[in-house]
Amino acid sequence: MNTKLFINNEFVPSASGETFTLKSPFTGEAVAEVYEAGSEDVEAAVKAAEAAWPAWEALGGPGRAACLRKLAQLVLEHGEELNRLETLAMGKPAAGSMDAIISAGTIEHAANLAEGVTGITSLIRPGMLNITLKQPLGVVAGVIPWNVSTIQFCTKLCSGIAPGNAIIIKSSEKSSLCAPLLCELCIKAGIPAGVVQHLSGRGSVGAMLASHPRIKKIGFTGSTRTGRLILKAAAESNLKRVQLELGGKSPQIVFEDADLEAAAAGSRLSVGWNSGQICIANARCYIHESVYDKFIPLLLKEYGTYQLGDPSDLKTTMGPMADELQANAVQGFMDIGNKEGKALIGGKKEGLAQVTYGIAHDSALNKNEVFGPVVVVHKFKTETEVLELANDTEFGLYGVWTKDVSRAIRVSKGLQAGSIGVNTTSIILPEMPFSGFKTSGMGGEGGPRSLDSWMEEKTLYMKIDEGKL
Repeated sequence: MNTKLFINNEFVPSASGETFTLKSPFTGEAVAEVYEAGSEDVEAAVKAAEAAWPAWEALGGPGRAACLRKLAQLVLEHGEELNRLETLAMGKPAAGSMDAIISAGTIEHAANLAEGVTGITSLIRPGMLNITLKQPLGVVAGVIPWNVSTIQFCTKLCSGIAPGNAIIIKSSEKSSLCAPLLCELCIKAGIPAGVVQHLSGRGSVGAMLASHPRIKKIGFTGSTRTGRLILKAAAESNLKRVQLELGGKSPQIVFEDADLEAAAAGSRLSVGWNSGQICIANARCYIHESVYDKFIPLLLKEYGTYQLGDPSDLKTTMGPMADELQANAVQGFMDIGNKEGKALIGGKKEGLAQVTYGIAHDSALNKNEVFGPVVVVHKFKTETEVLELANDTEFGLYGVWTKDVSRAIRVSKGLQAGSIGVNTTSIILPEMPFSGFKTSGMGGEGGPRSLDSWMEEKTLYMKIDEGKL
């Protein structure tokens, strides 16, 4: 199993030789010793990226797109192995994993965008031809989370390198096994040396990237607390660009005309996917009072279908928390639910997902991101009331269930969120922008303009002699 750093197309141990132990969250046994990057490794990665990006830019959009499409195909071909490594590292259930398919689609989308980078032109001023150029930033970085490491590695990589940059990606110490394999696939795809680097390690490595004076942008996905630290480090160094995809406490609003069975299944998928360790989980469920008593039994039936066990077993649909620290944090929130309200199902670390009612709106369980399989249910009476309750949060990612199209649009406009699912839940598509309002993030990923923040836009004002025809 490869656990080395990846710098300038070579797998190397860290300069210090230091490692950290990665343990299986299911068995608690050590599964790998992973090399931990330090300041020398960060500097080596930056120098390799600086040397590589000019030639990568000069290759042109079609050339870069060809490499990315090859990478997408390789990710699909190695999907089973990537899933196995993800399961081993952080306990993600192997059953039904779509990570390789999602990752390949994201890379394909970036490849298409790489071939279509254009500026604008203006002839409205007499004697002037004015144009804009879009050019890469140079050396950029991405810091990815442990919960969906394959997807996020591919997202940061393709967004960063499609416009012609070279990127340094730092993976989480909780899930560092997929990244080396993905780097091997980059070599096979023909991506030149130095365009992609990977560093594994704890938060100190991310801090070094965020504060490095020659890195021009950093994209981060993770907790709001760490996002604030990265933003501060970037501001205090070279004012590098920062893109943040942070936490969530998304409400699911179920109106009286909703398809209740579909809404209950959607809640189970949202809160239970990846054992609830996902920022877009609909962790607050607001149900219209007229259908509350009908909806709760449907919800409990759905949540009772989880199969707990070994995450590598294809019968398992809910695995363990990523590590003991995360398990204890989630149990702490479950304890709040047991103390302040009533658990209709679950509520124990080794048990099923917790569905809790009777929780005050200002409770820590209702306000803070759990990042585990816990949902709090509430009743509401009116559209105005539920909008006020749903928006009373520092986060901004939401879901609405109703058959009334006018209501869906009206409520969606009133929700303070960057991404809203209507009669669907926890969905991210590469062709559409994904972003959160408030402390759920700044900037965004995906969509037709997803490469823009990884480029500089330069304006050229050109005086021309129009003469006479």
